[in-house]
Amino acid sequence: ATQQSPDNAISTMHPNYSQAIAPNIDPDSAVRSSPFTEQGQTYWHTTQLEPATISCYEHATRTSDGHVSTDVWYHTININDPAHGTLNDGWIWGGNVNTPHDPPAGLPEC
Repeated sequence: ATQQSPDNAISTMHPNYSQAIAPNIDPDSAVRSSPFTEQGQTYWHTTQLEPATISCYEHATRTSDGHVSTDVWYHTININDPAHGTLNDGWIWGGNVNTPHDPPAGLPEC
């Protein structure tokens, strides 16, 4: 099943996906409808190490897991989880995205 956010934010967030990256997302990572934790909802938590297509990043709600603290959130335009299906528009906290830096060089801001 493919899910799209109700507001179709993918079509307006960042029209140029030419600089998209494809890092792995850690297991048990929340895939959210917004990079601001006080807004939106959690679509699901990943069930395993997942590859995802990331189009851009946003500075939003600072989050910490006790080891990493960052306000960088990544906009995913394609993540597929065997338990949940495919999502074409979601946000993942930077601490759960395996990149060399938050944000990685060359990835555009949303």
